[in-house]
Amino acid sequence: MNDYELIIVGGGMVGNAFAAAMADSGLSLAMIEPRPFTPWQRPPAEYDLRVSALTRASENLLRRLNCWDEIAQLRLCPYRAMSVWERSGAIHFDAAEVGEPNLGHIVENGAIQSALVNRLRRQGQCELITDFNLTTLRRHPESIELRDDRGRALQCDLLIGADGANSQVRQLAAMPSHGWSYDQQAVVATITTRDPHQQTAWQRFTPKGPIAMLPLADPHRCSLVWSLPTEEADTVMQLEEAPFLHQLQQQFGTALGELEASGQRASFALQLKHSRQYTQERLALIGNAAHVIHPLAGQGLNIGLLDAAALAEVILNDIRQGRTPSRFKTLRRYERWRKGDNLLMMGAMDGLKRLFSNSHPLITTLRNRGLQLTDRLTPLKRQLIINAMGLNGGEELPPLCRPLWPTDSP
Repeated sequence: MNDYELIIVGGGMVGNAFAAAMADSGLSLAMIEPRPFTPWQRPPAEYDLRVSALTRASENLLRRLNCWDEIAQLRLCPYRAMSVWERSGAIHFDAAEVGEPNLGHIVENGAIQSALVNRLRRQGQCELITDFNLTTLRRHPESIELRDDRGRALQCDLLIGADGANSQVRQLAAMPSHGWSYDQQAVVATITTRDPHQQTAWQRFTPKGPIAMLPLADPHRCSLVWSLPTEEADTVMQLEEAPFLHQLQQQFGTALGELEASGQRASFALQLKHSRQYTQERLALIGNAAHVIHPLAGQGLNIGLLDAAALAEVILNDIRQGRTPSRFKTLRRYERWRKGDNLLMMGAMDGLKRLFSNSHPLITTLRNRGLQLTDRLTPLKRQLIINAMGLNGGEELPPLCRPLWPTDSP
């Protein structure tokens, strides 16, 4: 049986970020990932269908992990403005309103993952285990034992579940979760537009769901996230390119001129899920293993990275103080730190989704007037921008996510 002080199950972006933050801890680390990611050597010709809108807090973390320069060399797009509208209501946010060069960055998930995997390889402190299909979790007084479908065993002092929405760690540890399906799918594609995107994130709310067009490095390419009822999404996925673009154009409008090409498409189910516990003895969940939110504002990865940074901080603090980092008291501190903020974000995204999908005439009128009023209230807009950039946490932000220099905050 191989023994480690810390095992991470799941080698996605959040799991890799946590591993990179812990790489110099002095602990013996291993990561279980049956489908290891092959880092990009150069940006692929076609854009990744999955992208993330990274906040400044996430950027700070990736800079501190020495990943940001590689991400920038691969491919990213700063977005300097955001336009949100429906029918007769609209609001426009601009980074200049808070004296910032941008609101955040749109980054392909493949670029983020590549930089993190390469960072772990350079550090050389985390063993990658790829041929281990976790099926059993057993607790012992001083450790947790993991077994795979061939009976092989690993043992660790501390287990981290970073294995996504259908977390095997959460299920094997009998950690209950609650939530619901939205009965919607997000259709994603890369759209070529006649007019340049102007480094602006565009989002139109329709009665059936929001349509987001996120700017990519090419000024005439955007990443589409189109939320639709499941049956309609299935139909849209089967359309040839011309009728697909025609239907999208009708729903999105002409803010970016004619929609000229779409290429490959994919879709994924939209859901809300939250684990009632983030921690047990010698065990913690981070990222989608702990919570899944609606992608309305693109915050899923950002709050997952905050989880990773917060958990790393409480463990590293114990190590600095000469304490055992697997103490339940330590893990509970992480849960108290992150759970409330995550629930607030989940509630806000779920509330916005329900608000903008309500077609009652009175609700529609109030919603449109609310957008118009907010657009004219400069102090409120400024606070909304600061919140969206991930700069509102102050001392509550994990140290790895705080501004690198005192002048970084607006």
